[in-house]
Amino acid sequence: MVSPRRPLPLTLVTLGALSLVLLLSLLVGADAVSLIVGAATVAVAFAIVVVLWFVPAQRTARRQRRRDQRMAKQRRRLERQAARKRERKQDQKREARMRKILRAADRHLLVQLETQDWLRDELGLSRPLPPTRAFSATPDFLAELVHAIDRSEAETVVELGSGLSTIILARRLQQTGRGRLFTLEHEPQYAEASRAELSAFGLEEFATVLDAPLVDFAIGTETWPWYELTSALPERIDMLVVDGPPGTTARLARYPAVPLLRDRLTPGAQVLLDDGDRVDEREVVGRWEAEIEGIETEHLPLTKGAWLLTMPR
Repeated sequence: MVSPRRPLPLTLVTLGALSLVLLLSLLVGADAVSLIVGAATVAVAFAIVVVLWFVPAQRTARRQRRRDQRMAKQRRRLERQAARKRERKQDQKREARMRKILRAADRHLLVQLETQDWLRDELGLSRPLPPTRAFSATPDFLAELVHAIDRSEAETVVELGSGLSTIILARRLQQTGRGRLFTLEHEPQYAEASRAELSAFGLEEFATVLDAPLVDFAIGTETWPWYELTSALPERIDMLVVDGPPGTTARLARYPAVPLLRDRLTPGAQVLLDDGDRVDEREVVGRWEAEIEGIETEHLPLTKGAWLLTMPR
């Protein structure tokens, strides 16, 4: 409680004066009436003290509380304004990020559509490609496979995991008039579907889909589930396309490809690894680099990322 500044001296003077009067009356032997009057006077003086001391102090305390309430209300208003300002800034940042993502998505979509048109015109397919799936190779990776065939002049191509890429690779080999594709597929239904599509496109002479269930292979101190190496797989491989097994089968699921096929890969053979921006695939490439002296690696900035590796010559 805040003490008043002005009433305090007045009350002390008044109380002191009245108390002095009462004291003098007692000293001179005043009668009972005078004593009563003196006591009443002292009581009145105390009442005045109470009024002059406590009432202003309470009034001052109420004013202070009102000021505190106004200040607290103003502080809450300022805090709400600051919070709304922060929220607006966060919303603006989120909108900016979303616009950036949408612009990038539009660019990627445009690139994919343009690449798909280029593939259709370049390959001159007799019928439309089957619908793509969420886990299918993207058009820009399929186009990279076409360019790889042209660069390498590969005679023997091995693919891990069948799909649209099987049709694209087989068609390009048909156009060049050389080479053959061998595809390892661990899912029987996908293998049958790929064979049916090859037949529909008239590409059976240029591609063979091999049933290759996943079996355990020991590499160093670790065991990996990977495609069974059938006797139909060629002994010399000029180009290897690694798009399987799926990442859900094991951690670093695609790592065994190079160690298990190393002796079959010809000098300078190209290895293309899809989904190259995934953490597992980056680690797989790091392992291959560490284990094979002289291997050349190049990251391809495709939609899902890819890696082009060239074996030592």
